[in-house]
Amino acid sequence: MSKTGSIIALLFISWVAYAQVDDLSVSQQNSQHYKQKLYALELIRKSKSDEFSAALNALQSETVLMSEDERCYYNYLLLYRDSFKGEYAQSIEHLKALKTRCLAVEYQARIVQLLANLQVITGDFEPAIKNLNQAIQLTEQTADKYLLSMAYNVVALSYRLMNQDDISLKYADLLIKGDFTEDDKCMGVYNKYRILMRQGKGEAYKTQITEAIDLCESLNNTIASVFLKLDLIRYKFTDKPSVDSAEAQKAVQQLESMAESVDATNFKNIKVYYNAVLSYMYWLVDAPDKAQYYALLTLDGNSSIGESEQLILVLNVLINLSLENQAMQSAYNYLSQKNTIEKHMFERKMATQVAYFRAMHANLAQELEIEQLNQNNQVLQLKNKLVAETSQKQQLLMLLVLTGLLLLGFWTYKIKRRHDYFKAISEVDHLTKVFSRKSFEEQLLKIIKKCKLESSQVNLAIMDLDHFKNVNDAYGHMVGDWVLQNVIKACEEVTDQDTLIARLGGEEFVIVTPGISLQKTVKLLEKMRAAIENLDCSPTGHQFNVTASFGVTNSLLSGLNKALLLSHADVALFQAKNNGRNQVVAFKS
Repeated sequence: MSKTGSIIALLFISWVAYAQVDDLSVSQQNSQHYKQKLYALELIRKSKSDEFSAALNALQSETVLMSEDERCYYNYLLLYRDSFKGEYAQSIEHLKALKTRCLAVEYQARIVQLLANLQVITGDFEPAIKNLNQAIQLTEQTADKYLLSMAYNVVALSYRLMNQDDISLKYADLLIKGDFTEDDKCMGVYNKYRILMRQGKGEAYKTQITEAIDLCESLNNTIASVFLKLDLIRYKFTDKPSVDSAEAQKAVQQLESMAESVDATNFKNIKVYYNAVLSYMYWLVDAPDKAQYYALLTLDGNSSIGESEQLILVLNVLINLSLENQAMQSAYNYLSQKNTIEKHMFERKMATQVAYFRAMHANLAQELEIEQLNQNNQVLQLKNKLVAETSQKQQLLMLLVLTGLLLLGFWTYKIKRRHDYFKAISEVDHLTKVFSRKSFEEQLLKIIKKCKLESSQVNLAIMDLDHFKNVNDAYGHMVGDWVLQNVIKACEEVTDQDTLIARLGGEEFVIVTPGISLQKTVKLLEKMRAAIENLDCSPTGHQFNVTASFGVTNSLLSGLNKALLLSHADVALFQAKNNGRNQVVAFKS
């Protein structure tokens, strides 16, 4: 090759190398540009959802220019947007597939958080709890405060939805007290005070709740502030006979003034909840037409989001309106709907508890398995060491093997004890020591089956303590717990061994008497009512009286059918309360 040709070839190679370096530089700039752009979009995904969605659509044509990590980030944001349109099962499958491709910690953390959130919504609690634990472990490996605060928020929210209040409060406090942004603190107080209000502690924390509302409003987090306002009103007015009408009217005016800000959220769940609270408050201030209008509006809007608590709220309104108008068929229909929803809520709550205990049990079993393996390894090491030694040391080996077997038996026994413990606490109400609702339903089905075989009758009554919330509000929950325990003791003292008593929830209990007439059951319930009315409450350090209302039905009227027995007893209980409480009312077909 000539000297001129060599120079030309050298210049060409240099130009190609320069072009490659220049292309790499442009690619790196684009990469940084896209990552920053996607992060900026993530920050506005809740506050500016329309802008967030439009920007994602605009970026779709540019995904070919993104790196693999950036496409992971982009696809995660797409799934975040699309998952809350209702296609939960499909979104969960896409997230699982994305998790196998995107292995960087920052994307794994985001994916498992969203996956856990959707699994809680769909009721798949056990994998949700595992993913929540993994989300915390992943984010704590990084120094990214944004990821950590996002994980704490998802965990607090998810455990609140699963009624695991202690765990939710723990993570809410981490957001509030940690070195995070004001937006994170808003979400922390949002989760914390929604739980405390649900537990009946709203009045005790009224000042802090007001400050939380002001904080979220100052940050333009309208959804959080509106939910807190609605809860504050809802849980303040829970018992119609004790409601201050002037205060209730003020609350209605406050709700009416919130209509514009509720609509501005464009969040269907909050609109439906707003209508439910408004319906309940209109009923409290004796505006039946408006109460019915907003109750029916809630039923219609709730069909697509599946929330249960707000349905219970408006169904109680519709039941009471029907009873006030003597429309017994409508009252029965709404009551049946309410019973179905309450059963679903109870089953969902039990499923979360079982999932939580199973996760705890799995962790315990894993720890015990590791301990067992360690001990087996120790025994094996000792055996290898002693095999080469004298017969005298072989006897020591046998002793060590026997010790290992004893230890293995001990750990097996310990696992069984823990298993039996979890089974026992799911069957008996921990406070009153009577059957839980789940165990009651199993026992009732056995009683009904036996009555069918023997052609005998069964009676079912529902007992509800009158104005029990006033006891909790005036004297505290410890006094309330004492009352529940001693009411059951008083009832058990006047019953025989064939009577079944179970706790349905709160201050509501069910009593089943198989093989006797309705008249004998009414006499027994009257003895219980008198025993409760004569209960000496002075050991609590306070002077007050407790009364109870009973609604009872018989299989000759309601048939040997669990749902009808419960529904008819509930109708009779409503009549007992409307007639002035502290009485026994039998259902009449």
